[in-house]
Order: sequence, then structure tokens, then C-alpha cells
Amino acid sequence: MTAEEGLPSYKKIIRLPASIGDWTTLRPARETKKKITGGLRGFDRMSEDAIEDALFLHYRFFEVFTKGLGKSLETNISLNSIEAQQLYYIDYMRRTSNPLVHIDAKLKDSGSISFFIDVSFTNSIINRAISDIDSKNVMPRGLTEAEEQILLVTLTEHLSNIQTVFKNIFEVSDISVLSSPTPKIEHSINPNDTFIVFQAEVDVAGYSKSKISIGYIYSTLREIMSKFDSQPKEQINMKKLPMDLKDKITVQVKALLGNTFITSKELNNLEVGDVLTTDSMIDGPNTLIFGDQFETSGQIGIKNGKIALQIIKKGNEVPANQEESVKEIDIPEEYEQNEEQTSVEEEPKEIADDFFNEETASEPALDQDPIEEQTEETFENEETESQENTDKEFDIG
Repeated sequence: MTAEEGLPSYKKIIRLPASIGDWTTLRPARETKKKITGGLRGFDRMSEDAIEDALFLHYRFFEVFTKGLGKSLETNISLNSIEAQQLYYIDYMRRTSNPLVHIDAKLKDSGSISFFIDVSFTNSIINRAISDIDSKNVMPRGLTEAEEQILLVTLTEHLSNIQTVFKNIFEVSDISVLSSPTPKIEHSINPNDTFIVFQAEVDVAGYSKSKISIGYIYSTLREIMSKFDSQPKEQINMKKLPMDLKDKITVQVKALLGNTFITSKELNNLEVGDVLTTDSMIDGPNTLIFGDQFETSGQIGIKNGKIALQIIKKGNEVPANQEESVKEIDIPEEYEQNEEQTSVEEEPKEIADDFFNEETASEPALDQDPIEEQTEETFENEETESQENTDKEFDIG
């Protein structure tokens, strides 16, 4: 999308059949992109990818908006198409030819969001809100003050859903009607500022087609999208998925062969042919990573000419046939010799102690008290006599 004189403005349209239900299950009949001559110049414009991301979010808003408003008015409002484009602010305001109601939503932090709704659609909303009867042939005109109040009361809740779609990263502080039946050019906005517009075509009760547009100054939408992209992504609840769908989910498997560290100097001096050594053993296990959370161990090898890994550990369980690797520690020779001498010297000492105990067991010690010796002998004699009496009683019995 480049040109010699500058980048053209970008426009993308997604057309949907009426009442398609869930848009994710049906492909649009046609998707068109076209360049508009005399486009934007400068750097204050959104990329094509950023516009597509914002377009999807606004599709979600229009879907919630039409369903909620249709339920409130007890009528069927279906979404037909969505269009995204960016151009100069003054160009968009001058190109709007249909009678519109210009609604401004002030954001609490800074900036604002502009809503442009066809007068025919606002008349249908007002009529159904007060009388449940929709007048088909009504001349387009500006809204009275009473009609503006009825319109705001009916739409405020549904228009505020836009902050819910953006995960409440901003807050709408006030919603008011700026003008009707022509949009009001705000002099606080530079006419040459980039203006990004998301326009939806809706079908009201099957007979009336109307348009609703949402417009942003580039700086406002850029800040909103930046905050939205920085939000943590929602995790899918795997338990709620059907089993047949779970079986089709693919999981990326990574193999970690090893780790090492080098200095900045070594990194700068790396050349072709240099060899880096890792902390992994050639015959040791390697780590396998499944997705982002589950890890196990595998043995590296070759199968059908490709690097392969055999699972040797499941989850956190240590396999029975897999011995834990123990690092060998180099023991100094002096320590080994001292340990041998200590064991040799202790062995004769133990034998001598046993021999001494056997030889001296029957001899009284020199420092032993004779009274204590006599008491011990008396106790032994009594114990022997008691044992003999017991044996005799046993024989007699």
C-alpha cells in the first residue's frame, strides 16, 4: 500500500449475510480492499494489521449492540456488513451525505469516541421505545430536545458496551447528542488529523437498512489499542472443550540439548568453526518441553535419518530403570593413604581389646572393692540355684 506521493488511505469491507448467527462459523461471501486516491501522508496513520485487529473488536461490539438493542425494543436487528477506513477528519465529515445523529462519548482519561447513526434508525428507536409502533415513512429532520433525551436513555447502556469489549481499559464518562441531522465539525480537532471509522450496516425488522459509524482520532485509537494489546491474554479452559476437539489440538514440542554461559568478549570473538561445550552429558537425559508448562526427559538418538528423542521419564516420575547420574569427585592421594593407614591401625587394636577382655574377665581388677566382688558372686550363686530348682520342677512335672 505504498505510493510515490505517500500512503493512500485504507478501506476494508466485510459483508455478512443477514442473521448469520455466529460469524466465526461462516466465511464472508466477499472481502474487498481498495485504495482511495489522494490519500494520507505522514506517519500518523494505522497499519493494515492494526486496523484489522480493531475491526474485529468493533465487530464484537456491533454484535453485542444489535442483540442488546433488539432485545430491549423487542424487535429483530441483524448485522449485514462491517467496514473500516481511515482518512482525513475533514474529508470524512464532508463526505457524509445521509442525515445523521452525531453522538459524542467522552472518555474519562482523555479523548472521545464519535457515533454517527442514521436519522431513520434513531426515529425507529424512539418510536419503538415510546409506543412500540415504528413509522416507516418519516421525513428526516433534526431531533427535538425531548427526542434526544429518549434516544440517550435507550442507547446509553448499549453504547457503553464498547468499554466492555475493550476489557474496560477506558471508561466512558458522558454521552451526549452533538447535532442532527448533519454531523458537527469539532473545531478542537485538526482537520488534517487521521480519522479511523468503523461503519456497520444493520437491518431493522427486515425492512429498513441503516448505518451506524464509530469514529476515532488516530491518537485516541492508538492509545486504546496499545493498552488493549498490553493486557494479558485470556487462557482457554481446556476442561470445557469437547473430547473430539481436544484430540485435534497440536502441541509444540521443544528439546533442550544443554546450557552454557560465555562472556561478552567470547561472544564478540565467535567465529565459524568455534565449539561451545554445554553442561549436558552425551549419554545423559535431555529435557523435552511440551507447550509452555509440561516437561519430561528423553534420550537423544537418530531415527530414519532424523534427530529423535526417546521418552525415559514421564511427568515428574523417575523411571525405575534410569539411574540418577552422580558426579565423580577427585579425592587427593594423601587423603586416601591416611584413610587406609587409619583402618589398618584400628584393626589390631580391636583384636587386642577382645583378647584383653577374655584374659582378664576371671581376674578381679586391682582397684575393685572386695565387698562389691562378694556381692556379685552371691547374686550369681542365687541365680544359679534358682535356675536349677526351676529345671527340677519342670522334670518332676
